[in-house]
Amino acid sequence: MCAEVPCPRFPDAATLVAAADHEAPLSPVLRAWCLRNSQPRAAQALAQAALSQAGDPIDAADRIRLELVLAEAALHLGQPDEARRWLDISLQALHRSSLPLCHADALWIEANWAHDQGDRVLRTVALRGAIEMARSARDPQRERLGQLLLAVFDAAERREGFASQWDAQVRPNLDAPEASERCLAHFYCFLAADAQGDAAGALSHALQSRAAAQECGMTRRALMDAANIGAIYDDLGELGAALEILEPAVREARAHGAPYPLATCLYTLAAVLLKQGRAALALAMGREAVALLSHCPGSPHYVSALQVLGAVALRLEDWPAAQEVFDTSLSLRRNPLAPPTAHGHAHVGLARLHHRNGRPAQAQHHLMCVLESDPRQVEPATRIEALTLQAEVLAAQEHPQADAEAVRCLEQALAEQGRLGGAGGRPPLLEALSAQLARQGRTGEALARLQEALAARQEEQARSASRHAQALEVRLRTEQALAEAQTHRLAAQAQQARAEELDRLNQALRRTLDELHDTQQRLLERNEALERANAEIRELSLTDPLTGLRNRRYLTEVIEALAAQALRPYRAGTGPVRGHPGDLAFLMVDMDHFKAVNDAHGHSAGDAVLVQFAQRLRTLTRQQDFLFRWGGEEFLILLRGIPREEVPLIAERLRHAVAEQPFHLGPGQALSRTASIGHASFPVDPDAPLALNWQQAIDLADSRLFEAKRLGRNRCVG
Repeated sequence: MCAEVPCPRFPDAATLVAAADHEAPLSPVLRAWCLRNSQPRAAQALAQAALSQAGDPIDAADRIRLELVLAEAALHLGQPDEARRWLDISLQALHRSSLPLCHADALWIEANWAHDQGDRVLRTVALRGAIEMARSARDPQRERLGQLLLAVFDAAERREGFASQWDAQVRPNLDAPEASERCLAHFYCFLAADAQGDAAGALSHALQSRAAAQECGMTRRALMDAANIGAIYDDLGELGAALEILEPAVREARAHGAPYPLATCLYTLAAVLLKQGRAALALAMGREAVALLSHCPGSPHYVSALQVLGAVALRLEDWPAAQEVFDTSLSLRRNPLAPPTAHGHAHVGLARLHHRNGRPAQAQHHLMCVLESDPRQVEPATRIEALTLQAEVLAAQEHPQADAEAVRCLEQALAEQGRLGGAGGRPPLLEALSAQLARQGRTGEALARLQEALAARQEEQARSASRHAQALEVRLRTEQALAEAQTHRLAAQAQQARAEELDRLNQALRRTLDELHDTQQRLLERNEALERANAEIRELSLTDPLTGLRNRRYLTEVIEALAAQALRPYRAGTGPVRGHPGDLAFLMVDMDHFKAVNDAHGHSAGDAVLVQFAQRLRTLTRQQDFLFRWGGEEFLILLRGIPREEVPLIAERLRHAVAEQPFHLGPGQALSRTASIGHASFPVDPDAPLALNWQQAIDLADSRLFEAKRLGRNRCVG
């Protein structure tokens, strides 16, 4: 029987700071557990190291806790299969143990795993099990967190009619001392306010949820809150404010390695960019979001990403892409985990696609799929959009009966818009109905509807301005309150940290003073040894070990300065300088049929020939020139300050020197070999000295070497 060490479900700010400080006295298990949400990669590494360490066996409770770290970190990093594997390992061990805190946390992670996969049944069962385990462990905070998350899931699922059930239980936690409880309570209230069309309230709660999430290391929740805040600003028409939130959130999500919130921020940002007319960029972000979420097709976020991507494709008139997106959405009907309302958006999108391409029959088929569906499986806004588009399709037929049917569709859309509440969608519907009535000669009714549209639009503008002002005021007040609270928290933490640091410094100072002289002496000796070692390492890194010649890396260190020096007179404004003594020349030299030496005499003999070859080339070059081992039997000679007219002569001299003197393989053994040479001067063209750079000059010499080989070897090409 092993005892459980209490670990908070989410750490407070001070514990989170301590976990990130490698000098803080925390156990590896607690450190990994506290970092699994804010730094999942670091938590993974800590847990894997602790599980694989040699020595005494790990306590069973600690082992399970580390396995849970790996499961939750993998979930945050978008590795659902890996998360499920570690979760199954830990749950199997927990069924044989009596560790209720670990069991509660395992079920919490399973609930979140199921949420990502869109499995609502498993999510609810696992979360209720986590609450029961927390209750049996007498851990009221874990129990409260479970109840809060259950309320959040219910609110997100139903979006209406849930407030009366959960409000009394959730709202007292808005001022809870624990940041994790405040976070979930504010997120629930955000969902409630958003469902009621209260943009100011939704914004306030989303901002506070994000701040609380950041305080306790719930990075994923904080990033999802950023996406929600961006969406609110988008609805308010504050596209600049939305970008101000979403663009940093996308960068943070990428750095964090969290694909789920990254995808959510991406498709929310894509919707904003689409409104700004930046459809091409929106398309790229929408595609990335869909790709990131494709491993969990049951998730509502996957459906939302497909909806945004479909809208972008329609805007760009990329019909094949739009068709593919909407077909994918329709295929979700075969997935029992997918939201039942997903198909409605797809049918409307396909109807719009067919309508724009002059296919009214196909458009009406898809619209009827929406209008004849069970109302519980079609969102009201989608049904209104379908009715409006149906009217547009009918009006295009220019037939009296179709015109009358179009009027009926628009009147039905207005009625359903009235039941839905809010004035936002009424003006365009009234304007469309007015135009349709006018087409039928019903001028009086058309005028009355137009007057209604004008009044509704004025009402909408007034309401929009009021919502905008309220949202800005709420944002200002919330940010001020959060900043003030953060200032107080930071001041308290800083004061505590200063006291602890001062105590540590005093102790360290006493130890340091006792050992100062010896430490300084050892440091000097080590520095000298390090300098010598670094010098030796650098020299080795720049030298070919076989021939003792410089290597390619050395060339990269000196060539830029040499090339700039060669180009200086050409850049002086005096025009081309033919035969300038500062020109460079690259000679690529390769021993012919070198492989035959290795094959016939062995690699040791081949190495001996290469050493002699290098020595012979060195004797034929000047002190100011450079000789490099380029690779294998290939050498590069860099001639400095050589008129380009002399380069072919020098190349021939080198070739003859190689061919005329045999190479020694040992006592009584000699071998004759020839060389092929390709050369190029730099600048390559004096009339256009900047047309080709030094690397292209080397490539030119190399291609000429290849040409020399092709022409029969033992020759120079320049």
